[in-house]
Amino acid sequence: MENPSVSVVVPMYKVEQYIKICVDSILAQTFQDFEIILVDDASPDNCAEICRKFYGDNSKVKLIRHEKNLGLGPARNTGIKNSRGKYIYFVDSDDFILPNALEKFFNTAESSNADVVHAAGWYELFQNEPLPIRRENLQLKWDNYSREGFLPPNPVYRIEQLWKPYNMWSMAWLCFCRRDFLEKNRLEFPPILSEDEPFSFALLCFAEKYYIMHEAIYVYRRRAGSIMLTKSTERFAKGIQSSLIGSIYMQNLLDRLPRAEGYEQWCESVLEKLLFRLTSNHTLLYYDKSPLNKELSVIVDNALKNIFGNLTPFVKYFFNSCHIYRRQAEILAQQAETIAQNMNQIHAQIISTFNRIELSERKIVFVNFLGKGYGCNPKYIAEEILRQNLNLDMVWLVNDLNEPMPQKIRKVLYGSVDSMYELASAKVIVTNVKNLLPFPNKKRGQFLIMTWHGGIGGIKAIEKEAEEKLSPDYVRESKLNSQMTDLMMAGTQMQFEQFKRVMYYDGEILKCGVPRDDIFFRHDAELIARVRNSLNVPPENKIVMYAPTFRNDPRVMADACKFDAEKLLDALQKKFGGEWTLLMRFHPNNAAQFQNIFYSDKIINATAYPDMQELTLISDVVISDYSNALLEAMLCNKPVFIFAKDYDSYTKEREFLPLYFELPYKINRSESELFADIENFDAAAQEPKIKHFLDMVQPFDNGHASEVVVDRIKSVVIGNTPPLNRFDNPTDIEAFEYVRDKYSTFRDELPTYQRESSGTPKIFWWCWLQGLENAPPLCKLCLKSLYRNYPDYEIRIVTLKNISQFVNFPEHIVQKFNEGKISPTHFSDLIRLELLINYGGTWIDSTVLSTGRTRDYLHLPLFIFRKVWGNKFDAHLGSNWFIVAEKGHPILKTTRDLLYKFWQDHDVLGNGGFYFVFHCMFRLAAEKYPDDWAKVPSFPNVNPHLLQFEFFAQYAPDRFEQIKRMSDFHKLTWKYPPEMLTSEKISGTNYDYLMKFLS
Repeated sequence: MENPSVSVVVPMYKVEQYIKICVDSILAQTFQDFEIILVDDASPDNCAEICRKFYGDNSKVKLIRHEKNLGLGPARNTGIKNSRGKYIYFVDSDDFILPNALEKFFNTAESSNADVVHAAGWYELFQNEPLPIRRENLQLKWDNYSREGFLPPNPVYRIEQLWKPYNMWSMAWLCFCRRDFLEKNRLEFPPILSEDEPFSFALLCFAEKYYIMHEAIYVYRRRAGSIMLTKSTERFAKGIQSSLIGSIYMQNLLDRLPRAEGYEQWCESVLEKLLFRLTSNHTLLYYDKSPLNKELSVIVDNALKNIFGNLTPFVKYFFNSCHIYRRQAEILAQQAETIAQNMNQIHAQIISTFNRIELSERKIVFVNFLGKGYGCNPKYIAEEILRQNLNLDMVWLVNDLNEPMPQKIRKVLYGSVDSMYELASAKVIVTNVKNLLPFPNKKRGQFLIMTWHGGIGGIKAIEKEAEEKLSPDYVRESKLNSQMTDLMMAGTQMQFEQFKRVMYYDGEILKCGVPRDDIFFRHDAELIARVRNSLNVPPENKIVMYAPTFRNDPRVMADACKFDAEKLLDALQKKFGGEWTLLMRFHPNNAAQFQNIFYSDKIINATAYPDMQELTLISDVVISDYSNALLEAMLCNKPVFIFAKDYDSYTKEREFLPLYFELPYKINRSESELFADIENFDAAAQEPKIKHFLDMVQPFDNGHASEVVVDRIKSVVIGNTPPLNRFDNPTDIEAFEYVRDKYSTFRDELPTYQRESSGTPKIFWWCWLQGLENAPPLCKLCLKSLYRNYPDYEIRIVTLKNISQFVNFPEHIVQKFNEGKISPTHFSDLIRLELLINYGGTWIDSTVLSTGRTRDYLHLPLFIFRKVWGNKFDAHLGSNWFIVAEKGHPILKTTRDLLYKFWQDHDVLGNGGFYFVFHCMFRLAAEKYPDDWAKVPSFPNVNPHLLQFEFFAQYAPDRFEQIKRMSDFHKLTWKYPPEMLTSEKISGTNYDYLMKFLS
């Protein structure tokens, strides 16, 4: 029988009342190419007998039994191991799925080629009703992130933006997974309570293609007997154990992710969040002091008091878990130094790559709220550039490539390698937030505009004013970003003074107003009509917008935003006349909380509308609490009302500035006060108060802020602002620009060399200037590996004592080397060129390890490991620690001539990019012989460095073999401090294995 397309895994335990409804819902699917794997987890009831009775003869149904109850996670793992389908889907045995569920999942997965398809919605059923279910008993739920399409590939982004803030729920039955993806990444459920949490976390970490399907096709039965609602002392104890073991499982997942700077701190924050989530799930139930739970609370308290008494389940599980977790922490502590070193190396590589990319003089990159789309101040600056029809390459970093955008703006996925390249090559960067991952640092010649995102501001404490309440990570990020920023703008004189006083930035601030507020001065009737139409507001209706700011506590938020909408509309109609429509505009952080409230044709949820300014523009009345919407509505001369039920607690929590209390509006702390304020509204009486307030803050806005900012951009891009004078410490690309400008003419005047076509001899050139006997152990190890794998090659060892037997150097080179003006490293650059030009063969650095002969490039007329990404814009074409060349190759001859000329002109090397002067001259030479360079195959120079990055990781045969398959040669380094090479530090590592195996 052919393997089915889908395997549906259904674990069973004490569900005899529901199992038939569940299985029947699967068998009734419109898509029929599936198998059902029922896993009886040693259930003490009759659910297994029910399944044998009704489905024993059905070839689609397979029944497997555990002899011992292992829990939901292990039961699902059994189902995975016994599945044959291309895809795996999980259904809990007390729930059921809609008839089109598998069809929608399968079609979406096939068309998108996704590893995981995640259904963003589901239904909850509270009553224990048989089928058919009454529609009114189903409650529709959605993930906070429910937009159709692929998630950004960056796992850090997914965790920070989706997992941490609960924007995606973790139930396994929301996810439809490729079986080979689960097997390849060794993903399964841990044997704990709340097993869905770490499994779903693993999917977010490792799925290259994670697709969100905006569908609700699963019915979850929330019942009194559900394990989620069951309370017992033993379950409490198991919950504590699950929290600790779950964190170990998650730590192991995090250890498999690519590392970058700040990994350890970030990892700790993720684990802290996980422990909070798990322990909250398993312990908060037990501390509810209501009468119903009072008896249970006493039991738990007694268990805690008797923790050193007899081994109750709590004591047993708790101390078991603590021991496991403590041991895991000890292991991690032992590895911390190696991890930190690897992170530093990777970060150095990223920075090095980033710095070598040439700037594109007319490229401008926009970032809005870490990729949230086309909006805020960056949008209005971009609109002005489009209006002026400037010849600029405009790039917008987005989380969703389906985000609507003007045609002339290129969309690039935020957090991708492409986005890093765009940031690295941009002349101008415009952002409104202080975190530009993956933007490691600003380069020389770049211009960073920080537009901020707080409107015309001044009512809440920010930056230095709020430092005590800000996280250390934010303060650090803000200070670093401020050092990189070249330009800010202020909306009012008061905001300008606030920025000068409290920002970590002390550079140029334009007194031009806020770009996003330009819209309020344009009186664009066509735009107003278009926005109203897109929201389905009747053309004759007036609009009131309610726009509260966010609260951290959902319960506080719900209470603060509770009011009678119908009474509000009646009050407005009575005061201002006409029919009214209410726009509910909740803060994105609280949006999901209100998605299921009742809306009608008069009450519209406008939270998803991308542009808050356009909503303010079309509104006739604005109601808010502590938001900048109050000030922006004032600019539009709209009636404004403050509705702040939690005024006392919120103003203390958020540390408001005096300006808030100077607003020319009454602060209404109840629904009745709000309606009375509307009834008593007097525009004429309000006018002098508003004028007094505006005179006090002194707004700069006049509708032309975007033009002022774009004029400043033009002075940078079109005016070609001269770069800073940092020639004493140039970047790699600056070094190349210098030698290109200085030596291009010299290169062109050199002879055009012809290839000798003599073939590449089987010779390795290996050099340690101080003599082989003085070479470090690692270098000797590398030499042994060469003898082991290339017995048919001649290996010539070059030292200072015998170099004259092979080559001669110009007098000025020898003199400058003897005087110390040319370092041994740069002298070896000249040695390798002379040897290969005069004899041909393969130059191999003394720190290059050979592990096999699976690739044949040693016979080529020229070969180096290339930089296969970004070559067009990079100062370096490849690495020079491994060069294969036939005798007298034209590119090498020209490189040598250029280097001899450079050292004739320079007595000192300088810092920064001039360390790579060989690479600069090699690229200059390759440009003269493009046909010869085009024949060099593209073997990436990243793969040969992988072993170096994992040199002090614990030796794992499978991983070591994987690295060997990626390259025959591995660039290492011997420059480790002695304290890193103690027997305790290297025991069991790849370093230890190589030294013992090859020695």
